[in-house]
Amino acid sequence: MMGDIACIFEELDKLEQSDKQLLPFCKKIRQLAKVFDEEQICELVEPYIQ
Repeated sequence: MMGDIACIFEELDKLEQSDKQLLPFCKKIRQLAKVFDEEQICELVEPYIQ
């Protein structure tokens, strides 16, 4: 699975602005994106998009 890290950061910015309760979740995803851990990002996000 190819990821677009820049797009991930853009979406995280939108989520953080839309709901402050998502800040801890966004922080974790942001940390993973900084080290290009796309597999772990997918595992964390998958339950929310099915």
